[in-house]
Amino acid sequence: MTRPLTLTRLAGRQLTTDLGAVLALAATTVLVTALLTAWPRVVDHVVAQDRVEAVAALNAVTRDLTPPIPRPLWLPGVPTHDELAAVLATAAAEGEELVDGLGPELRSVVGPPEHVVVGPGFGIELGERDTPFSAMNLSTVVDPRADARVRVVEGRAPRAPAAPTEVEVMLSTAAAEELGWRVGETRASLQPSVPVVARLSGTFEPVDPASSAWGHTSPLLTPVHAGSDNSGWTAQAAGLVHPDALARLTTPVVLSVQRWVPVRAAAVADADPARLVADLERARAALSLRSETSVAVEGAQQRATAVTAVLGVVATGALGTAGVALWLGSVLVAQRRGAALVLLRSRGMSARALPMLVAAQTLVATVPAGVLGTVVGVHLVPGPVRVPDLVPPALLTVLTAGLAAFAAWRRSRQVAPVRRAHHPWRWVVELLVVLAAGAAAGLVASSRDAGDPGLVALPVLLGVAAAAVGLRLHPLLLAPADRPARRGRRLGPFLVVAQLARAGAGAAVPVVGLVVAGGTVALMATVLSVVDASTAERAARRVGGDLRIDVLLTVAGRTPLTSDDVAAVAGVPGVRAVAAVRDGGRATLRTGDGTDAVSVLVVDAAALSAVQQSLPSAVRSPLTTLAADGDAPPGVLLPRSSDVAAGVEVAIGRGPDEAPVAAVSVVGEAPGVASGTAWAVVDDTTWATPSGDPGAVESVLVRLQPGSDADAVATAVTGVLDGRVGVSALADRIQDARAGALTAGLRSALGAVGVVTVALAALVLGLALLGGALPRERAASVLAGLGAPRALRRRLVVGESLGLLAAALPAAVAVAVALPLLVLRVVDLRVFTGTPTSTTATADPVLVVGLVGLGLVLGGAAVLVATVSARRAAAAGPPREGGA
Repeated sequence: MTRPLTLTRLAGRQLTTDLGAVLALAATTVLVTALLTAWPRVVDHVVAQDRVEAVAALNAVTRDLTPPIPRPLWLPGVPTHDELAAVLATAAAEGEELVDGLGPELRSVVGPPEHVVVGPGFGIELGERDTPFSAMNLSTVVDPRADARVRVVEGRAPRAPAAPTEVEVMLSTAAAEELGWRVGETRASLQPSVPVVARLSGTFEPVDPASSAWGHTSPLLTPVHAGSDNSGWTAQAAGLVHPDALARLTTPVVLSVQRWVPVRAAAVADADPARLVADLERARAALSLRSETSVAVEGAQQRATAVTAVLGVVATGALGTAGVALWLGSVLVAQRRGAALVLLRSRGMSARALPMLVAAQTLVATVPAGVLGTVVGVHLVPGPVRVPDLVPPALLTVLTAGLAAFAAWRRSRQVAPVRRAHHPWRWVVELLVVLAAGAAAGLVASSRDAGDPGLVALPVLLGVAAAAVGLRLHPLLLAPADRPARRGRRLGPFLVVAQLARAGAGAAVPVVGLVVAGGTVALMATVLSVVDASTAERAARRVGGDLRIDVLLTVAGRTPLTSDDVAAVAGVPGVRAVAAVRDGGRATLRTGDGTDAVSVLVVDAAALSAVQQSLPSAVRSPLTTLAADGDAPPGVLLPRSSDVAAGVEVAIGRGPDEAPVAAVSVVGEAPGVASGTAWAVVDDTTWATPSGDPGAVESVLVRLQPGSDADAVATAVTGVLDGRVGVSALADRIQDARAGALTAGLRSALGAVGVVTVALAALVLGLALLGGALPRERAASVLAGLGAPRALRRRLVVGESLGLLAAALPAAVAVAVALPLLVLRVVDLRVFTGTPTSTTATADPVLVVGLVGLGLVLGGAAVLVATVSARRAAAAGPPREGGA
């Protein structure tokens, strides 16, 4: 007995009969929902981490909220223990009152208020051990949180004074070592107003050396050095004391409270930037609390505009390609059920039930796919899960079922798609689309506003317009091959050309998808290439060569390098060329507008030019013309602040001894040599110090042999120079620049969306081929019955694939050129790199080859899957009532 055919059984039978179309639609849904879920989280994460990095880059003194001037505390006479305790308690309470007066957004990013009480400083004896200091000063500090902040290494924490003239103090291990002061030893005060003897009770190490508190109390860790080699050096140290010791220092007791409210950089990620800046400004105006956090947050917001613009444009292009893939998948699902839908409609099934049937089948596949894509998108990007992030993928899942239902409704009514080539209004629509795209591009280019909504829509607008023009030009481009194929006697070329023409003329939707994908991938590759090139340029400007060697500042001062040291560096294995940068002292630069005092930097122009040959061309300075040439005066490099035009003759020298020089170039900086203002770079053949010596070597720039290991060479150089120098490698600087939150996040996001877009383009190609599979296979079967070779089917697939690509290629190339140029005109990518010059479009050949290779692999896989699926569908024969 046959069971009745219910809608549930019919839906299940159709699903099991043809899973290919449904699985293709499900795969597309996974990609698109993952993209929709992850992309807003990616933008928020990149922007928030850049904001955190900008705030964390500030030192503690400029980042935290601090009063402009420490408030002094006056205690007449000799205060008792209780009086001192009351003063310290009042100081702590005032800190809590400061936090209570902050705005709510600012309170969410600050920690508990902190303070230390600093007593007057006084000079102390030098001690018995040799030190490089001619004088020593000691300040006393009471830290209410010292027990949690420091760890005693030797001795013990200071106690209350046992004798009226003795004070116990605890120093950091580094300070005690530097001062030559051992635990238990005493040093008398040299200041008559502070008649005490300081005993070192112990030494300590910080529990958390990275804590911002040490930025406000840095002398507690490392003494501050003041003075010079000629006048002698003074060490200014600070030590922890017991609160009661403050009463032994002066009469009356004058104390200062150093107060700060720490700003937690990590908490800035979750704060609203606008409200946070407003609260910071109110704290400055009402409470006189200063902080550079507002400047860092505002700078991050400017970069966030550029980040949002670039990622928004790329996301729009990827979603445009995804929309095409979803539509093609929905049409394919309806097409594979077309005959069954017509049969069911003829047997009395209502017009509403048929679309609902297909929608239900689609939901069976797309709901799990949507859930999977959403889970993948959530796990790809760290951060809390918010309801608004889940709305777009949920709507997309329902929309996909709606698209399939609409396509099924059309098939059930046997309403075949009208070919746009013969639609009377097609010319009008295409003209309007082209005009709209041109107007949008013009408005965006003229406004130069990264927040312009038209900028985000450019990939789709330009893609649709370029595809419309490309499809109009497609027959003209095929004309040279069409005539010989028609006149020839071979069937293969004729069918391939016919498929080329048919695929191009009747596949407007997939062509649009391929064009939008091409423009999006080109934009992604251009932005990545520009960012990588610009970060390399910025690093090269700072280093000035493959390696930069700088003299370290030690307790004993700086020991300049000599010519022998430079020669030793040149002899290190792996070094190709070296150039020394010497200190030429101070001189007077005389121009037509007056005189300026400048710092002279002396280089061997030829050697420096040889070292910088490996740097990007934008970084190199015109160094070869610094030396005198015949009767022409020698050249000089000057900063832009000198207000001297290139080629103008000026004079430089000391007092009456001035020599004419020509301003070879006026630049913002001389990479690796000079930066800032008030400097001049001259060749060593035109400048000498008053003593006639070459001058002290401040730094050495190095060019490496090809294939040399920078780290190994840096280690060898440090050993040759006895550890007196610090070595910076260009490769390390580039890596550090690209590891920043903004640059690394942008590169990762663009790389991921580029791969997704290429995969979606391959899906568009595969779905388009699957859509034309049945007519193609039936034509191949008919021709095979007439004696055509078996390879005919493969030629038809190749012809249709090449037809789609040939129709899309010219338009895709046009969009790939126009879209990056428009985006770079509007969005200033210097916010990602910090380079002083404007960015120009460039493309990394390795990246381009990789993306093209990925596209070929995925496109070939799509063609193969489409061919195999089409053969199976054709072999299944005419569909049954419950079939696919």
